[in-house]
Amino acid sequence: MKHKIIIFTGPSGVGKSKVEEKLLIDKELKISFSISVTTRKPRIGEKNGESYHFVTKKKFNELIEKDDLIEWSEHFSNKYGTLKSEINKIGKEGKIPLLEIDINGAISIINNKKTSKKFEIISIFLMPPSKEELLNRLIKRGTETKEQILERSDRVNEELEKAIEFKHIVINDKVENAYKKIKEILMR
Repeated sequence: MKHKIIIFTGPSGVGKSKVEEKLLIDKELKISFSISVTTRKPRIGEKNGESYHFVTKKKFNELIEKDDLIEWSEHFSNKYGTLKSEINKIGKEGKIPLLEIDINGAISIINNKKTSKKFEIISIFLMPPSKEELLNRLIKRGTETKEQILERSDRVNEELEKAIEFKHIVINDKVENAYKKIKEILMR
């Protein structure tokens, strides 16, 4: 029997973190958050080894060269990736890794024959109720500059078009509703 991996993605500001919080505290699901590695600087309140593994660009390139990543992608001038060691650690704990990753990184895992032979991939795309609501959430979040919001806004249409690559699409109209729908998917 293949080990499972949950690929969880959606546009920035769609509410992935809030839905994840509910999923991760649900003991019945037996999932654990896979901490990504990134070259971006920590935001206020983020801690190395908890929010992300924050590394230099040089270190990230070494991880690529050593084939230590399941996937990686570059966006907004930073690199993000999933460490093979993180996936293995979670599996040894008897849990299912939950990867919250960039859409392109998610698609690279979905389309990777080597990975799909080794793991049962449960791919979930979290969709906003509307593009307008998504932009409102980004503005309210207050973590991006105006330029970053405009850059993300330009990217939203491209990201939403890629939703068809995922096995499951869940609309995040309300966190509780999205959580319940995703739990149903995971309990099958």
